[in-house]
Amino acid sequence: MSLYSLPPFAVGLTCFLVGVVVAFKGRPRPANFIYSSVTFSIAIWFLGYAVAYSCQEPSTVLFWVKIAYVGIIFIPITFYHFVVSFLGLKREIRFAHSCYLLGFIFVLLNFFSEDFVSGLYHYPWGYHTRVGFSHNFYLPLFFILNLRGFLLLYLAFRGRFGVNTSEQRNRLRYLFWACVVASLGAVDFFPHYGIPIYPFGYLFLAIAAITNTYAIVRHQLMD
Repeated sequence: MSLYSLPPFAVGLTCFLVGVVVAFKGRPRPANFIYSSVTFSIAIWFLGYAVAYSCQEPSTVLFWVKIAYVGIIFIPITFYHFVVSFLGLKREIRFAHSCYLLGFIFVLLNFFSEDFVSGLYHYPWGYHTRVGFSHNFYLPLFFILNLRGFLLLYLAFRGRFGVNTSEQRNRLRYLFWACVVASLGAVDFFPHYGIPIYPFGYLFLAIAAITNTYAIVRHQLMD
């Protein structure tokens, strides 16, 4: 395994384990399983790149990059779905369900078109994703759903949607700031567009995973 593979592998494995713990912790709740789908999407992202960084054959790298992109595509969708489910916003849950259709369309483009992931760049740390024109239609989805999720969490923290106790606000504080930190992982899009910045987004996701794990264990975030 390449040295550059170790950090994304560690973070991907951690996110996977957090997802398993949340899915089976306490009484079954839809929000728990949806939160696990967020962490599993992140795990696919990082584990896919961990394998890709260890490969030398471009065709093999491209295969694993496309696998990783399945996780990337569903991160904003599962995150938004988790937020509206966690807050019990039934009207927005319907919209969240419709977003999965867009996700599956992008997955099809990812695997069956050369206009979404169009090839590879070669950087000092190894091969990395080169995105095509249709990827520009995915970015608005990524940022709109993430920003909407942040806004809803902030409004809930300010007392909307039935959040009216200090304990509830404390849980939301951890969740909100963990999600804000995690969103900084979007810096990993830079090398996708030919900007030679090492993809250190795993640092932000590691901090977010630790914060949410603490909130889950110490403050019963998902109970």
